[in-house]
Amino acid sequence: MTTSPQIPSPTPPASRRGVRLWIPFTILILATAGIVSIRRSGDTEETIRTMRSFVTGGVAILLLLVWFLLFSRLRWQIRLGGLCVFVLGNFAFGMMVRIDGTYNGGARPRLAWRWTPPRGADLDEITITRPVAATLAVLPSFDSPSYLGADHIGVVRGLNLETDWTAHKPVELWRRKVGLGWSSFAVVGSRAITLEQRGEKELVVCYELVTGNVLWAHANQVRFHESMGGDGPRSTPTIAEGRVYSEGATGILDCLDLATGKLIWSRDTLKENNAPNLTWGKSCSPLLVDDMVVVTGGSSDTGPALLAYKRTDGAPVWRAGTGKASYVTPMLVTLAGRRQILTVNASTVTGHDPAMAEFSGNTLG
Repeated sequence: MTTSPQIPSPTPPASRRGVRLWIPFTILILATAGIVSIRRSGDTEETIRTMRSFVTGGVAILLLLVWFLLFSRLRWQIRLGGLCVFVLGNFAFGMMVRIDGTYNGGARPRLAWRWTPPRGADLDEITITRPVAATLAVLPSFDSPSYLGADHIGVVRGLNLETDWTAHKPVELWRRKVGLGWSSFAVVGSRAITLEQRGEKELVVCYELVTGNVLWAHANQVRFHESMGGDGPRSTPTIAEGRVYSEGATGILDCLDLATGKLIWSRDTLKENNAPNLTWGKSCSPLLVDDMVVVTGGSSDTGPALLAYKRTDGAPVWRAGTGKASYVTPMLVTLAGRRQILTVNASTVTGHDPAMAEFSGNTLG
């Protein structure tokens, strides 16, 4: 009896073999678990959590694309067609949708149709209202004339605040719509002053504390745009001796009369120093030192890192430091018995003599 030789069965084509679905399922499960773990990490700042979540999601999409093209066992016609759909879909999404800043500064993007007007375009024109003089006398004297208060440390002394808001809910006295931006308020007496973006104008606006009415506004025809942080100014004005000093997101430094908002002098700090703007815009609040107002420089490798102008007329006094500036507001401090302006730059921390802007030491960042 003879036995016929067995002929091996041919390997089925890729289109007839099972699709490796376990790979994308594993990628999706791991990515979801990673994002959930990141979002639940309470010891990490919100922006970092959001950025890590986006990176995790992006890596997952890349791995799914690699699986689909190389390891899915689908027909090549299907793979190439899917790749075209993916590319065209991303292109169409980018053409129709824009990132309009973030929701809360935590890097979570706010999406908007490209054909819709920019945020803040629907704000009403500012209406100037005369102050209510009869109510001014009841205001307590807790001035905060600059960023983080008079001492730049974020502490208000001599004020007892209610801590149990469940039993003693705060009462809303007034509410006003304001423009775009990240500026906080400088407060002296009955006046609260901030920076805001309304349409194509960047404004310094003075509000009355008692009513919220606008007492005056000064406008510059500029608009800073950046996708992550959104549009508008970033710094806080500084008030001293009846004057308001403010620097907008594009580097325009203005000196205004506190009572009327009248422009006293103005400098375009970046333009006149041939310095490019920082990625997320100028965020430095003006520092007053002796008879000078001091602000940071721009994003230039050669500096200057600090700029000083006369408070009286805005004339340049000195330029100091090399290297790129950062988003910090400089501080006047006394270190090792020496009075100096301390500033954190992009890669260094430097101290400068206010009288001559002489460099007095640095610490690598």
